[in-house]
Amino acid sequence: MALMALLENPATVAVLRAFRADLNAQLARASRLDASFDGDSALLLFAELLSACEEAFGPSPAFADRPEAGRAAGALLRAGIALSGTKKGNEALVGALKKVLVGAPRVFISAPERFLDLTRQAASKVLGHSAAAADDWASLLASSSASLSSMDHFRLAGFVAAWRCGLTQYREAALEAVFALPANAEAALLGIAEDRVAGAVAALWKNEWLSPCEAAGQETPPPCVAFAVGGHELLGGPFDAFPDIREGASGLPLIVCGERAFGMLASREGVHLYAIPFPDRYEAARRDSFDADKLAAILQAGADRGSANKGEPARGDFGNGLEIAKKLLRSPMESVLVSRNSLLFSVRGSFMVCVLGFPGGFDALR
Repeated sequence: MALMALLENPATVAVLRAFRADLNAQLARASRLDASFDGDSALLLFAELLSACEEAFGPSPAFADRPEAGRAAGALLRAGIALSGTKKGNEALVGALKKVLVGAPRVFISAPERFLDLTRQAASKVLGHSAAAADDWASLLASSSASLSSMDHFRLAGFVAAWRCGLTQYREAALEAVFALPANAEAALLGIAEDRVAGAVAALWKNEWLSPCEAAGQETPPPCVAFAVGGHELLGGPFDAFPDIREGASGLPLIVCGERAFGMLASREGVHLYAIPFPDRYEAARRDSFDADKLAAILQAGADRGSANKGEPARGDFGNGLEIAKKLLRSPMESVLVSRNSLLFSVRGSFMVCVLGFPGGFDALR
């Protein structure tokens, strides 16, 4: 039924007719390589992506009549074939691809194959964080792509969009990439005025707990940003034992968990835990002094203002970190690590680690 509806679309039929030899050859090759290949599914996905191209380029001239159409149609079908074998998250991936295609037609048509491969791979990585992040990433990238004229610009913009949508592991790459982009793309990706980009990026390098708008002076930062990460692996978390927070050789947080160890990157956008080889040595967590009552008051003020967390929680991220931190603060602390403007703590009998960031610095707690 769906395939019949596809064949009722004149624009799609025109492309299928114009380039049928190449498209048929691709489908035949995919069938030979995989006995379970679903050709109808690949064609339907191809049609969805093609409709996004038609929306982006407009009705005149027809997409099939464009000089680049043959190469573009071949790339779209290859993407449809690749996606037809990806069941989990397929709908979210296709939705992300369509959004980016509509927003960046000039970049797509300049290098269709590379554009689709890069976008599909990047969207898959962001989708691993959360479905909401993948949708936000595609929207942000599409809205900022009008001024992008090359694949190099597009790739760099993808890093910035991924960082903005919660993948904090790309923060440094994103901040380095910003100034390689056109000025209006920089501003669109950061959500700030063009004349404030340079100052905002300089402030972001110094303070990982600021948002771009706060770094640009367009908004007032909250007193505290909080994330609660962890959970037992049987429930989808990363830990198989109670976490113990330590200080690694580089000064970055280190979480020792039984016979496993995790490094951690944390910023305003989120927290990224990653498995590392068990270290030969590590330092005890620094139990710097702080006023627990002041911390409780700051957490309450942050909760009253609203959590900085947005979208669906990622694996090991339990949503509203401020509320969880408030609850866990009433329990005996097992390990604490204090840095320049961050506080990490775990409590006895919990598989979670609370990560608190203070945009205004840690001095407010002394």
